[in-house]
Amino acid sequence: MPTMTKVILLSLFSGLGLTNVANAFVVWDAHTDGELHQYGVVYMAQTTWQEAHNYLAAGNQGEGWHLATITSAEEQSFMQTNLLQYTTGHKFWLGGWQELNALTPDLDWNWVTNEAWDYTNWGRIQPDDYDGREQRWLATTDLLNWHWDDQTIDMNSSTRISGFFIERSGKSVHVPEPSSFALLGIALTGFGFMQRRKSRKNA
Repeated sequence: MPTMTKVILLSLFSGLGLTNVANAFVVWDAHTDGELHQYGVVYMAQTTWQEAHNYLAAGNQGEGWHLATITSAEEQSFMQTNLLQYTTGHKFWLGGWQELNALTPDLDWNWVTNEAWDYTNWGRIQPDDYDGREQRWLATTDLLNWHWDDQTIDMNSSTRISGFFIERSGKSVHVPEPSSFALLGIALTGFGFMQRRKSRKNA
């Protein structure tokens, strides 16, 4: 089956305050589990890894979302080609975490979905528990060309965090069709036109 990519820009919805997901939804049908996987980015500055995880687990973004997991080179390439490179900001959380008593920085990493940890995309000299810090949470950054970086739960300073990448999967994923966006755009344009006419009439 050929790879399907569906990219739907959400800048209109973001501007209306209807969603925290900005930039785009991207849907991929080539995952090894045979399901559709949908990805997005949430811009939520100064958010710790645990806060981001709890936010999604509580369903605040919608049904089924979790911190994004990247379990193959193909998935990394897909996300980087279709989502990451269009993202504004620098440092974002992913859905990886390390067990507390790991003997070395590279051992005992897990995904929030319990998928197998058998693919990594660490940046050069990562993971490193830099300067002896407890860096047990996974991040990615454009400063490392979207390679991975182990981080403290707040990246040593919450001001460094731009947000987090999210993912959900299923036999189908509910992404608004482009026609829905067009209809909403037409409706909003008409609403704006009527408002302008009303303003001129009352002037």
